[in-house]
Amino acid sequence: MADHFLAHPTLLGNPTGLQAWTKASAQYRLINNHRGDQAPISARLTALTEAKLRSAGVTVPRR
Repeated sequence: MADHFLAHPTLLGNPTGLQAWTKASAQYRLINNHRGDQAPISARLTALTEAKLRSAGVTVPRR
């Protein structure tokens, strides 16, 4: 999934829009962790995707 986003950077959206999420860490944490215990595979996929995007230099809010 991360490779797809890296190959098509327009899908990542506006980088300035992500800055609003970095300033709203409580909201991001709430949304990102919602039902993570009921869908652990989805939570793990999200974590892996975020890690790969960060390693490629894409700004992704921290949990």
